[in-house]
Amino acid sequence: MVGAGRCAGRVCRRFLVSYAGFVAMSSKSLDTYKAAEEKRLRERQAAEQNSLFREVDDDLWHDQLLALWKRYGMWVAAAAVAVVLAVAGYQIYRGMQDSERAEQGATFDQAEAALVSHDVAKAVSLLSALEAKGNSGYRTLARLQHAAVLVDQGKRAEARDVMKAVAGDAKALPA
Repeated sequence: MVGAGRCAGRVCRRFLVSYAGFVAMSSKSLDTYKAAEEKRLRERQAAEQNSLFREVDDDLWHDQLLALWKRYGMWVAAAAVAVVLAVAGYQIYRGMQDSERAEQGATFDQAEAALVSHDVAKAVSLLSALEAKGNSGYRTLARLQHAAVLVDQGKRAEARDVMKAVAGDAKALPA
């Protein structure tokens, strides 16, 4: 039993020494822990204040935006509709021009094919139609081709008049 008592005493002494060190260390750690907790609490309170200020700012911004919309909303919507209609109108106009050009190009191709097949009467009628209602590019091409047909037919005076008309046309494409 004596040995057991001594051993128990040593264990007890070691435990007391280590416990005393733990308590001393715990006291420092406890102070550090308390300081950290206080710091976290201050940060949390500051974050709550910032959150409150941010919420008030957001509400104020929302109210100002709503007031602007009530005042100018119809004008903004009307402007948006006007822009959409303008773009749609422009696209429709361009589509019509493109289809018109394609149609005039096909007519000019038919006139060229008629000239290749020596159907001069059909070619002249197609070229005359382009001269009358074609855009400036196809009108000029039709006039020049018509003048070439007139030269081939030996009608140089008429061809000269057609060429003078092309030269005097301000809407003709520049050389």
